[in-house]
Amino acid sequence: MADKKLAQLRTLFAKMPEGAGKDAVAKKIAKLEASQPKEVVEVKEEVKVETKKAKAPRKPKATKSASGKEKRHVFEKEVEGGKEVKVVMATSPELAKEAMQESGFEFVKTITRGRSPKEGFIATGKAKKTKAKTPERASKATRESMAKDAGMTAEKAEKVASKVASSKKRGRKPMDKKAFLFEMPLKTQAGKVKRKVVTATSEASAIKAAGKNYTLVKELEKGENPKVGVQPIEGFVAPAPKKRGRKPKAKTLEEVTEKSEAIGEGIGIANKEIGDQLRDLANGMILEMEEKVDSLMEELKKVSRQLNELGREVFYLGTEADGKKMAHGGTTHEKIKISDSDMKKLHEGKEVTISGVTLDFGHGGQTPADVMKGLNDFAMFALNFPPNFVSDAFDGNQHLIQKFNDLYDRVGSDAVVVKFYAQLDGGNKRRLQEYIADVYADKMADGGRVGDKDFVLDNYYVIVDKDDYEEGMTDQVASWNSFDYGESNKSFSSKSALMDFIKEVIDRDTSEDDTKESNFDIESDEDGTTINYGVLCKYDNLGRGRYGNYEKATREEIEQWKKGDLELFNVGFTFKVKVFEPRKRAEFAHGGKTHRQGYDDKLDESLAIRRGAGRSKQQSRKDRRDESAAMERSMGRRKYSSVGTMDIDDRMI
Repeated sequence: MADKKLAQLRTLFAKMPEGAGKDAVAKKIAKLEASQPKEVVEVKEEVKVETKKAKAPRKPKATKSASGKEKRHVFEKEVEGGKEVKVVMATSPELAKEAMQESGFEFVKTITRGRSPKEGFIATGKAKKTKAKTPERASKATRESMAKDAGMTAEKAEKVASKVASSKKRGRKPMDKKAFLFEMPLKTQAGKVKRKVVTATSEASAIKAAGKNYTLVKELEKGENPKVGVQPIEGFVAPAPKKRGRKPKAKTLEEVTEKSEAIGEGIGIANKEIGDQLRDLANGMILEMEEKVDSLMEELKKVSRQLNELGREVFYLGTEADGKKMAHGGTTHEKIKISDSDMKKLHEGKEVTISGVTLDFGHGGQTPADVMKGLNDFAMFALNFPPNFVSDAFDGNQHLIQKFNDLYDRVGSDAVVVKFYAQLDGGNKRRLQEYIADVYADKMADGGRVGDKDFVLDNYYVIVDKDDYEEGMTDQVASWNSFDYGESNKSFSSKSALMDFIKEVIDRDTSEDDTKESNFDIESDEDGTTINYGVLCKYDNLGRGRYGNYEKATREEIEQWKKGDLELFNVGFTFKVKVFEPRKRAEFAHGGKTHRQGYDDKLDESLAIRRGAGRSKQQSRKDRRDESAAMERSMGRRKYSSVGTMDIDDRMI
């Protein structure tokens, strides 16, 4: 039994780090060896030799727990500012306690697997600082005794004490701040001003803090507590509203058509001289176009000859055999070369091929006069086409825009529309015809321009939520809406006037005087347009309880908010705008001009929404098809001859 215990202690001694614990084990081994026969004593020398050759101590690796193997036993001792930790290797806690001879250490636990704890001193926290107590003031008797020891008389000591008591004390005197009332007139709300109170040490610093839009009203006396925010002006008399003229009655397409035909016939009958001048001018333009098309025909041979014939057929517009005058007062010297059978096909909505070029001006259910009107409108449009009409008619299709520009550089302005139309596929031809018809219908409806409608701000509402940098918006703390201010169902004559009012509402409620339109979130649908805007604000109650207001947070305050040192709020604005004119809804939807309605104002990018990804992908696929078709033609093959999977419906120019 003694031999087994001695072997365990020797093994423990070999694995223990240098220290008091190892010395205690060595003493234990020496006692056991002393009680053994002399042969065992010789082993004692071997133990000493092993002790000298022991390597530098290191933490033992974690070993899997098993019976009969040594384990790590943790001991701790509380000291000032932390604790001291020691690890003893032994097969059982009892042997470890015997090996731990140092006083004050208590057994904590046995570790069978995993990492060993850090040994030595471990701080558990900062040492508590003891604040020095302020010495109590010496009593009168003590002061007299000190003065007497210093050799002062009673009169001298009293004089010195009074001098010390009346001397200037150290420290900064608190600044005396005053309150100033400022106000700002509201542009869109007649008879109302926005007021706020600014505290500062001087009037100049208060004016600087208020901002350039505010005017100083007065300095507030002590106890004066005026109302802030939007307030009515006392004694304000609203001016008489401006009277509007009678709104014109909308006319039907039949009435407009009848009126235009009557005007055309009247001009042709009453002013034949002007009609002759117009006829000569038109003939001159046609002759000039013929020369350009002829020169192009020599280069392009058969295709150009067919296009030239199409140009002749389109632009030699005239009357039937009875000599009926044109709407513009002139007559032509040739008739349209369309047979009765072809006119019947156009009337039924079918395609007709004339001079090798396919025409499909008939939409079905039209009279021959309607078809002639479509041809006439196309001819006038070809001679007087507006700039950028390709972008408007085809929603900014870059491929068609580039095709039109290339044709314009090659053939000039007179023949470019005819050649461009001839190279379109059936669907795009119909689209261009509808665009031309809409342009002339709108011009006839109101002298070339459709009247504007008002933008109507149906209502708006404001919701204030607590905003946490880590968790986001949490609780709703306040809300108000346009009904509280009597600002619902307001009409504006333009988009800029509407946006000015929206910015003023945001400035009024959050002191955000630098509103960026790029930060507006615009959503348009069939019901109207929704405009959203958010401001990160702080709450300033101004010492008035619920009469405080929300002000836009500065950069420094936002940094404090990110650190959790300041509470901020998200003030969200939602404006509901209803526009009953389709043209105005297009302003919000696309942010561009719409020639169809005669509206030429360039809109802000902030009121635009991106086109859907589907349309972009579709256009990308179409561009690749166009490139493939051009390559096949350049090699003398038909389009898409090498693309077996191309759908027939997708084979478009």
